[in-house]
Amino acid sequence: MMPDQVDEMLKGYRAAKGRSAHIDVEIDRLRDKLSRTIEADRRELADISAQQYSAMPHGSECGRPTEEKGIRLLGMKMSEEARRITAQMEELEQLRQRQRITVLFVEAWMQGLTDKEQWLIEKQTIDGVSWKEVSWHYTSAFGHNATMDSLKRMRRIAMEKIYAMAR
Repeated sequence: MMPDQVDEMLKGYRAAKGRSAHIDVEIDRLRDKLSRTIEADRRELADISAQQYSAMPHGSECGRPTEEKGIRLLGMKMSEEARRITAQMEELEQLRQRQRITVLFVEAWMQGLTDKEQWLIEKQTIDGVSWKEVSWHYTSAFGHNATMDSLKRMRRIAMEKIYAMAR
């Protein structure tokens, strides 16, 4: 993987993680909707209704209404609405997979860094915090001062590690 691709993935990490979680929720919602749609289609196809009894005479042939309904249900084709929902779910699953690739790569790279390097990459590269703010937050997080030059050197070393892992 090229360094510019790595940089792009690091910068897009938060958005990819959030988008992936949103897509998960949307897929769950569509899955529930699909289940309800299929159930409604089955009910409509089976035409389940109460038996009407009357004193009227019946024909001499024996009917098999339950069997006929069962056979119709077995051969049931997916309704247009169910096909549309399924297509939406498939499209979202492909999109989620593309987003998850970014999330998985970045999380894997972060595992190869020290705690301070992880913190620095997260603050400066992923979140885009200015070097002045990074320096201030570093002092708060780790209890000692670091010059901007030392932080930049630490970031450069961390990025070299990430580029090596991404090869």
